[in-house]
Amino acid sequence: LLWDFVALADEPGDDAEILTFARDWGMLGVCRHGQPSYHPRYEESARRKALVWCVPLGGFGLQGREPLATWRAIAQHLGTLIQLAAQVVHGNPGNDEDWIRLGAQPETLRAWGTGLPPRRGRLATWLSHQLILADSRVSLRWSDPVPELRLVGHGLYAALIQQLVLEVSKAIDLFVCAECGRPFKGGRRYKGRRTFCDACRTDGAPLRLAQRD
Repeated sequence: LLWDFVALADEPGDDAEILTFARDWGMLGVCRHGQPSYHPRYEESARRKALVWCVPLGGFGLQGREPLATWRAIAQHLGTLIQLAAQVVHGNPGNDEDWIRLGAQPETLRAWGTGLPPRRGRLATWLSHQLILADSRVSLRWSDPVPELRLVGHGLYAALIQQLVLEVSKAIDLFVCAECGRPFKGGRRYKGRRTFCDACRTDGAPLRLAQRD
C-alpha cells in the first residue's frame, strides 16, 4: 500500500492512477487546508483561543472529492521521508532541500551540521506526530483464546503512516538508488560501492556508471 501510494508522485500527468488508487483504498480525508486526516488548529473566539480539529472536505464517508495536486504532494512528502530515513541509517545526512521540504528551517540545518542524531530525532518526532493526527493507536482484540494486539486508526492515511513507521523502524533495509535516486528496500550494501534498485540494475545502470568513471 505505502509503496504504491508513494509512486503516485512519479506520475504527474496520470490522473487515472490516483482515481484507481482512491477507488481501491478510499480517500485521504483532506481538509480545506490541504492536510490529510484530522489536524488540530487554534481558533480565536470571544478573545480566547480554542483547539479545534479539521474535518475532511467530503465529510466522513468513503466517497468524495479531493484535489489531485494534494494527493501528489502528500505522496511526495512521504517518499521524501522514506528517502531521508534510508540515507540517515547508512550515515548520510541527506539533501538539505529534502529536509526543508519536511519543515526543517535553514538555520536548524546549519546548527545540525552533518550530525546524524538530530536528524534521526526529527524523523522520529515527525512520524510520532503523524500517528497522533491519524488517530493511530494500539487495540486489544480478544475473540480467540489468545489476545491479539492490533494497530488501528481512521482511514487510508492511518494505514499509510503505520506502514511508514514500520518501514522506518527497519530502515537498515532501505537504500537509495544511485541511478534514479528513489528509495527501495531489500538491497545489499557494500562499503564504498553504489546501490541500485532492481529496475535500474536490469537497465544496465551499474555498467554505465562504471564505464563513465
